[in-house]
Amino acid sequence: MFQKQWLAETMAKDCQTCVHLFHKIPESLYGWRPSESQRSVEELLRYLSVCVISALKGFQEPDKGWRDQYLALAKEMTPAQFPERMEAQAQEIRDYFAQLPEESLATQEVKLPWGETQILGYAILNAPAKWLPAYKMQLFLYAKQNGIKLGTPNLWRGTDPVN
Repeated sequence: MFQKQWLAETMAKDCQTCVHLFHKIPESLYGWRPSESQRSVEELLRYLSVCVISALKGFQEPDKGWRDQYLALAKEMTPAQFPERMEAQAQEIRDYFAQLPEESLATQEVKLPWGETQILGYAILNAPAKWLPAYKMQLFLYAKQNGIKLGTPNLWRGTDPVN
């Protein structure tokens, strides 16, 4: 049987892995962006710091403006605050799933940010559960594009390769 705790822990682990990757990136790269139309490292860090919990809270209480509240919080975040913010997001994710009734995943209808309605479990898998590893991968690739030596363990386990 699929368990909601698995979602919580895999998302929390991705938050920790993002912090691991962050510590590999020198301050001199915070303003770097691959092209003019793409996020800078700093903008990516800001988005990563709220993308999951803002969606989860938005599913829970759609009329509270969680997305805007979290995006405003992220806008004020400095890169130095990223580890703390990701740790806080990981705990908020655990808390969200701890209080979530299991049956809600299969019965509660929610609206995705672009307006589509889905059952909560499906919406979580189609949005925040995909966003975090995708943006984690983007952070990894930004680092690699700038010559930072990273390997598969850095991305998927949040550890340095053992050679």
